[in-house]
Amino acid sequence: MNAYLAEIADICGITKKISSHTGRHSFATSVALANGVSIENVAKMLGHSDTKMTRHYARVLDKSIMRDMAVVNGMFAKPSVEPVVLTTPTPTATTIIPMPTFSPRSQIEAIN
Repeated sequence: MNAYLAEIADICGITKKISSHTGRHSFATSVALANGVSIENVAKMLGHSDTKMTRHYARVLDKSIMRDMAVVNGMFAKPSVEPVVLTTPTPTATTIIPMPTFSPRSQIEAIN
């Protein structure tokens, strides 16, 4: 099997030594995990009885970390609230607002 892979690599101009192990590793990381397949499912696809064996060579991808953190962030995010814009009517030239006038004496007399 590895001899066939070496021949294919030579035809494709790949100088790195490849084997069935590198193929399994590439499938697990670049194909399966990078496209959102869970580590448990990848383990089953590769014939592993436990995910420990899969984790040995299926490196954690930054893309999957960011995706998972976005899910966690969404769980704790506050619901968006539309800002309320308060407007006050603009007084016109014809609007007269009466202002009460108080003298200190009238305030003292009101208390007594």
